[in-house]
Amino acid sequence: MLCALGAVSIVHAQTSPTPAITTAAAPTATPPATTVEPAPTPPACVTLQGGTFTMGARDGDGEPEERPQHNAFVAPFCIERTEVTVAAYRACVDAGRCLPPGQHRPMRGDDHALCNWGRPGFDDHPVNCVNAAQAMAYCAWRGGNLPSEEQWEFAARGHSSRRFPWGNAPPTPGHANLCGTECGTQARQLGLVWTEGMRTWRDPWPGTAPVTALPAAGNTPEGLAGMAGNVWEWTRTPWTLYSDGHGYQGPDPNRRVIRGGGWSRGALTAARVTVREWRGVSYDGIVVGFRCVYDPR
Repeated sequence: MLCALGAVSIVHAQTSPTPAITTAAAPTATPPATTVEPAPTPPACVTLQGGTFTMGARDGDGEPEERPQHNAFVAPFCIERTEVTVAAYRACVDAGRCLPPGQHRPMRGDDHALCNWGRPGFDDHPVNCVNAAQAMAYCAWRGGNLPSEEQWEFAARGHSSRRFPWGNAPPTPGHANLCGTECGTQARQLGLVWTEGMRTWRDPWPGTAPVTALPAAGNTPEGLAGMAGNVWEWTRTPWTLYSDGHGYQGPDPNRRVIRGGGWSRGALTAARVTVREWRGVSYDGIVVGFRCVYDPR
């Protein structure tokens, strides 16, 4: 706390007059103006107590890169309830701490037409068209990090080893944003070479969905939204294959694991909590976004 001190005059008795001596005041340097960057508002995140859990898919389930099952441990952590939005990422760009993502370009035949940055009305959609370094820079600005692959899977499946984030019931459009007929229709309209999607599936979103509009039925029991579908999510874990009895082998520093499926995947299996793929660290395409993790609260 700063206190203002008033001027104090002290008068000394003198026996004889003393000539006044005038001294020029030394110039006072004016300190340069400084701009203090406001601290970002703490995110809405869900604290998970962690522990040892079974990671990976059972034999006969999932793709080879999802197996074998093995034990993994995570310490307590807090993970953002939703994927990072365009509006949230813009605050980091405005603060000079993040680089802008790939720009929306409404041109036929250009998949940047589906980048959400600069796209009118998409502030509450997940930011996409960001590479791994941009995602990490944002999380660092907020005081966190990208999740490890282990943290991400634990958040999605919990101790109960759920097959899907919400439980074991098969996915429906009331659970997640995946690729159905709406996805293929949009691709044709934009002149993109794209999957036709699932003919038996139709959800309200031909691309990404606002993070708060995703159906609550798809939330995890702990309250996390969008852990299946919408956008794939960056992790900080280098890509590697699981190794029998030894966890991992051969991590590739130029690739990162992505998790969660996405709006472009035309398969129900994309919603499984064990689904994993990779992208090069410089990838900044339309199907990947992210969320951050923090110290427990």
